[in-house]
Amino acid sequence: MLAQQRGSFLIQLLVTLGIIGILTVLTVPNLKPIIVRQDLESGQNTFIQTLHKAKWLARSRGTLVDLSLAQGSHSIQLSSTDLSVSEVVTLPAHATVAQGLALRVLPSGEITSTTPGAVQGGDITITLLPTQFATADADAVTNIDKRTVTISALGSIAGI
Repeated sequence: MLAQQRGSFLIQLLVTLGIIGILTVLTVPNLKPIIVRQDLESGQNTFIQTLHKAKWLARSRGTLVDLSLAQGSHSIQLSSTDLSVSEVVTLPAHATVAQGLALRVLPSGEITSTTPGAVQGGDITITLLPTQFATADADAVTNIDKRTVTISALGSIAGI
């Protein structure tokens, strides 16, 4: 009788572990969109904080501060023309810059685009895409989560 109870306990344990394994396999793939969405939001916040830091550095040191974003990269290069600042800010793993862009922050705090061919005096929009869409055109990609940061001609920064 005791041996039979031990056997049934083992079977119950194996069935329970099997159910937990199946539920885990079914649940984990559904978490990826949530992780990607959180990384995009975090990347947007990181980029906005980096812009504010660049504005502060330019104003406090009276120097030009450049920000470089390479298309498909996970990083922002921050450097000043007087070489007092040189820093790389890393974006989260699933957030990728959709288009290459070079920005310059003036000592007045004004942000301009130094990207060749960029229109001067208008709003600047930076788009962050999930990594798997890094080489896609940001405007052509629909039905996916993406985040944008807009810098107005007046210098205000907004994340959408």
